[in-house]
Amino acid sequence: VMSFNMHHRDRTNELSAIADDLRGRSNEVPDFILLQEVMFSRSGKKGETNSAAALATELEYYCRGTKRSSDREGVAIASRYPFLYYASRELDAQTSRLLLGFNRVSVMGEFNVPEVGRVRVVNVHLTNWGFEEHVRRQQLTETLQWTAARQREVPAHVIIFGGDFNIGPDRDGLGLV
Repeated sequence: VMSFNMHHRDRTNELSAIADDLRGRSNEVPDFILLQEVMFSRSGKKGETNSAAALATELEYYCRGTKRSSDREGVAIASRYPFLYYASRELDAQTSRLLLGFNRVSVMGEFNVPEVGRVRVVNVHLTNWGFEEHVRRQQLTETLQWTAARQREVPAHVIIFGGDFNIGPDRDGLGLV
């Protein structure tokens, strides 16, 4: 598993270089890539509708993603395995637009992994402001509750929960995961 904040990278040559680097690490190529700061509505780009899908195509992976409702950015999951299920959730807890907050979204994919079974992958990109720790904690709690509800509905053998938490190693929020 790899988590990758794309930092709005959307140049074909950059995505090709990333894919080449990953392929060059034959024993380290991840089964799942959790992508944040994915660019949607790629103006002037032919082919894939978002930068995560363009990277996934380079890797010959499957990909699903969701754009935030507030701008062109979003999150996605790229996988070596086809999706059995995909869902996204715009979070209720948000940073105020007056503080340049964006509508955060969490995504979930499920996959059948040979010799493992159903694997659920959850990807987040939580609020980035240091003074918004209470909002980040609410976003994390909300996503964990959403994941738990899905687990009760359709149990998975393994749950992978990752992404860009925007939480420093000394913060309380990590204790929730």
